[in-house]
Amino acid sequence: MEPDSAAHDRMLQAILKKNRERRESAERNAKRRRAAIPAAACLVVAAAAVTASRTGLLKPAAGPAPVPSGEPIASSAPVSSTAPMPPETPRVTAEPSPSPALSPSPEPTREPEDRTVWLEGIDPEGKEATQTWEGAPDLGTGYLTPESLVPDSQLIVLGTVTRVTCTDVYGDAVTLYDVELEEVWLDDHASSGALIPGDRITVLQPGGYIRGDVFSAARGGRPGYTPEDLVLQTYFGMPLPAAGDEYVLFLTDASVFPGVYAVTGLYQGRFTVEGESVSRYYPGESDPYEDDAAALSELRSRIAAFLADYVPTEPSGFDEALDAYLAAIRQTADSERGAILPSEGGEPTPPDTERTQEVLAFYERVLEELPDFYHGVLSRADEIAAGADHHPSVLLLDQETPYKVFGGNSIASAVIEKAGGVNAAGAYASMRPTVAVSMEQILDMDPDIIVINSSFTRDYYTRDDLLTHPAWKELRAVRDGRVYEANADDAWFGAENDPANTSIWMGVAYLQTILYPEAYTEKQFRGDADTYRSILYGDAYEEMMEILASG
Repeated sequence: MEPDSAAHDRMLQAILKKNRERRESAERNAKRRRAAIPAAACLVVAAAAVTASRTGLLKPAAGPAPVPSGEPIASSAPVSSTAPMPPETPRVTAEPSPSPALSPSPEPTREPEDRTVWLEGIDPEGKEATQTWEGAPDLGTGYLTPESLVPDSQLIVLGTVTRVTCTDVYGDAVTLYDVELEEVWLDDHASSGALIPGDRITVLQPGGYIRGDVFSAARGGRPGYTPEDLVLQTYFGMPLPAAGDEYVLFLTDASVFPGVYAVTGLYQGRFTVEGESVSRYYPGESDPYEDDAAALSELRSRIAAFLADYVPTEPSGFDEALDAYLAAIRQTADSERGAILPSEGGEPTPPDTERTQEVLAFYERVLEELPDFYHGVLSRADEIAAGADHHPSVLLLDQETPYKVFGGNSIASAVIEKAGGVNAAGAYASMRPTVAVSMEQILDMDPDIIVINSSFTRDYYTRDDLLTHPAWKELRAVRDGRVYEANADDAWFGAENDPANTSIWMGVAYLQTILYPEAYTEKQFRGDADTYRSILYGDAYEEMMEILASG
């Protein structure tokens, strides 16, 4: 097997090469659009002077390069989310745990480690922007209390910022800041080992300083900023961290940079510590955090109390998924039915009545046909699994973040077992369905079969990547060619533990076409999938299939 440092360096160089090619292509396009602009103003981006350290993390061989005063230096090429393989970021190997590590860590038996990820970029200290850009993306979830942040966080720490640098991802600024840990309140990772005070980690914040020409090149040359412009990108006006800032951080894995963390809820999971007081940033005039802790000691005790009583949500079973879905259908039908009931002697108009009756008839058909189909396909799956003389181990990889697998606390684990397999990562559990693991732990699992879960947003690796990568080629599944890419339309593994998604039967059926193809063929699977969609979508599905078939 190739030594870790050499393998990591090869991966990094491949990623940086792909980034350079992407940037060069963007530069050529920008030149064509801005023919009147001198060539000297076009995008020139230096490659990152980064090597793999003994821990495999990305950092300079002899410490950070000095940032010259005056003009900002060129932003380095970041780790690409579209590169063939992300650089491996091995951490201290941890033994599998059947449940999240919610209790305090034992006394450390090792020296603190530097686990930071460093990329060359712009030092924000003392900089003044010539241009500003502000964004306000959808936050998704509002975390109004500290306790509400815990279930969505994988790491909760108290620490001090030691270094800050700004780089970019395809023309958008990001800020990376290193944090030296003072206290570790929660470490819900399988791969990181027990973080201890004194360890250093890196946290990503969207926004920061970016060179004007890099910013413009990613936007087709508009606005026409030059290399002399320094753009400050912010989101919700969130202030950038500075060396010496002390925070309580609720963190999750950042998907852009392997080995880097992101604040839960963008700005909502970062508490600024000043002496014994703590506070959270909010971009509006009125502070919504009425029940926040005002003192560090109060925040610490509240999180400890919450963790002591917290029980992670158990994944729903197959019957619960069907019951929840049928209940939602009935509720929708009742709502539609109310539209045609006369109120206070009034009469509904005939078109409304006719339309609503059609909708109700469709819902009634779903309520009648779906349970029989659903129980039928799952009963057949049980028979196939029970009659099998072998039960291969299956590793289900997440495409959203590198080196994440579906652990024991996930619907996906139940799907694998229902199909007749054994979840290779079943011994690892987390507050979330997916668990961050290291390459070393994947090698220890050595699964019979690897399935790359489908993704609608990004693809970190493909089947070909795994089959040709030196580290993954050590696995039995890769050597035997038993690596599969699940189709987003066909294979659903309940990634978010959605209790109302009856599509999880498709994950079971899809796996059985791999595990037991002699008992359940892909042709049978396609037929069952068409029947299922026809039940859910009625004539609309048939019409859609005819349109697709006609080209």
